[in-house]
This record gives sequence, structure tokens and C-alpha cells, in this order.
Amino acid sequence: MSFSGRRRRSREGAGAEGGMQPDFQVAPMADVLFVLLVFFMSITTVEVLRAGKGIDLPQALGGNRAADAAHVVTIDVSWDEGHATALLRAANQPCAAATDLVPILQARLRDDPALRVVIRADRSVEYASLSPILQACRQAHIPTVAFAVKGQD
Repeated sequence: MSFSGRRRRSREGAGAEGGMQPDFQVAPMADVLFVLLVFFMSITTVEVLRAGKGIDLPQALGGNRAADAAHVVTIDVSWDEGHATALLRAANQPCAAATDLVPILQARLRDDPALRVVIRADRSVEYASLSPILQACRQAHIPTVAFAVKGQD
């Protein structure tokens, strides 16, 4: 129900405003709120996926923040305590072995010559499990490889 342009009497009578009531529409306000809700939910989902569930990064005294996430392939390495093996995910694809990384990285490097690899390894992963990943990056001719760490807060 819209009251725009009509005069209404307030309970105290016609006040200083002259008794005009503003027209307030709820539907456009709800539309804006839903758009904002969807926007923030999608951004949060992307950040959660990027963070990698279950990976406890090692702490470092120093380090550089990554500036551009557009040219990055992230390799998540978590440790399976039960089997004492490293579990790999490259670009959100599970990999059975480090040798499976080579074709994935080569395909991404063909599409993006400025490609960098960021290895997000859990602090419990042994270096013996990281060495084949570095060799796969070398075989794929990746020019820049970095390790993700937690800064001191």
C-alpha cells in the first residue's frame, strides 16, 4: 500500500512536516540485501577453498606476500598419519603421485607463461615427500616455485 502524495494525519495532528509520509518500498531493499549476501558468500567460499582445509602451515620469521593470485597453481600437500604418506592436490585435483603433476603443470604453463607454483605443505610432511614435487615442477619447466607459510602474528 503506497501513501505517496496523500496527506495523512499523524496522531498528534498535522505536525511541522505537513503530515506527508515517505513512500518506503521493501522489495528493492530486499533485492540489494540478497545480492550482497550472495556476493559475500561467494567470496567467502573462494577464500575457504584457497585456504585448504586440514593443512597446518609452518611458521616463518620472514616472507613475502603473494601479490597476484591469477598466475598461481597451488599444490596442497597434507600428511596421512594412518598410511604415512603425503596426499597431493594440484589446482583442486587429487593426484596419486608427484609424477601426475607434470602434465597438469605443463598444460597450465602453456596457457599462462607467467605461471608460478605455490606449495602449501602441512608442517608434518617430511621433506622426502616434497622432493618429488619439486622435481615434477622442474620437469614441467616451471620457472618459479614458492612455499606457503604462516607469518608471525
